[in-house]
Amino acid sequence: SEITGITEADFRNALPLCQVRVIIQNILYNGESIGRIRLDGGRARVLVGHGLKHALDCLDMDYPVHLI
Repeated sequence: SEITGITEADFRNALPLCQVRVIIQNILYNGESIGRIRLDGGRARVLVGHGLKHALDCLDMDYPVHLI
């Protein structure tokens, strides 16, 4: 689009959303189970940034508030 510069061609070889979500979860969870993450975080990574709620919503992902 005119605003983002992203075109249809940019999506032709893109990974499906479900694969992207799994890759990101693997990075964030860092080998921990979701149960351990929700309890005390374990080895999961702290997520830092701007607009994270929107980004997680776009990925249809939840991440524990204590790690954001």
